[in-house]
Amino acid sequence: MATFSKFTGNATWKRAGRGRRAFKLDNPSGTVATLKFRRALSSLGEAQARDGEWTFKRVGFLRPRVTVREAGSDADIGVFHASLGGDGTLEMADGSTFTRSSRGFWHARRVWRDARGNEVMVVEPKSVLTSTATVTLGEASKGTPVALLACLGYYLTVLAADEDASTAMMMSMG
Repeated sequence: MATFSKFTGNATWKRAGRGRRAFKLDNPSGTVATLKFRRALSSLGEAQARDGEWTFKRVGFLRPRVTVREAGSDADIGVFHASLGGDGTLEMADGSTFTRSSRGFWHARRVWRDARGNEVMVVEPKSVLTSTATVTLGEASKGTPVALLACLGYYLTVLAADEDASTAMMMSMG
């Protein structure tokens, strides 16, 4: 697996197989990270990069959040507190924080910023009809957990797409 320290330019998230909820982040150096869901309707995501392995799980209904853990651990290393529209704040156990906000006409482009408001990375879906998204590192990416943010950002994008699909299905039945 390629390393994020050599990550330059853009990388692209895409499906890692037909019909599976498995995705990979590729750049010209090769695969940088992977994300998979073991079961079709589960919110438990497993991410892997050279920089680490994590699990993500959505919990809560009225106050949704996503727990971030190192793979195989029961201790949270971070919690993403979601707000309306998929924006929110990631609070890491070490005290660092990152905000995720939407940008663009359809609010599809998601920007991660550090505590000072500097842009760390942008995760932008190519279209609402595909599972492809582009990741672009910002100027403030050095010294930040970019692999974790890229994986968590795409995990949140996949969950939002699943929710949109479920809502559309329910409305068409009704």
